[in-house]
Amino acid sequence: MSCRNQTWVLLLLCASVMMALPASSRPESLRWLGTLGGSQSLAYDVSSDGSAVVGRSLTTLGAWHAFLWTPGGGVQ
Repeated sequence: MSCRNQTWVLLLLCASVMMALPASSRPESLRWLGTLGGSQSLAYDVSSDGSAVVGRSLTTLGAWHAFLWTPGGGVQ
């Protein structure tokens, strides 16, 4: 078998194994977090369990401020 054919066989084998792996038990989703009164917010990181998000948001005066989002408290 040529080197090129071996590469294709290996790629197909890897793809088959990856497709056979189970999907995550919790589906991913998008959620609007809100802002601090302005028109934009940017999330930078999410905790491993999804219970907190940190980022920055525009205020009503147009200044960027850091925020912490939690399901119970929203954007703070």
